[in-house]
Amino acid sequence: DGLRSPLSIAFHVLLLAIFVYHTYSWFTIMPKTMAPVVVGGKRLSNAAITGMGLAASAVLSIALFFFLKVLAA
Repeated sequence: DGLRSPLSIAFHVLLLAIFVYHTYSWFTIMPKTMAPVVVGGKRLSNAAITGMGLAASAVLSIALFFFLKVLAA
């Protein structure tokens, strides 16, 4: 019952927002700190690296959510 209280829900929503911001900032900085990635003789753009990182993070987060949901059942 403690996790269903308004205070707990607000706290978890705040944590989710913080983690989403951290994920975004991490993948935005990543192309600036890593060696250039060359695919087919062309350098991969910063936007492509950031987008792929965010997409991978989203897919893995959703997969983990469903895995834990099945595990808890």
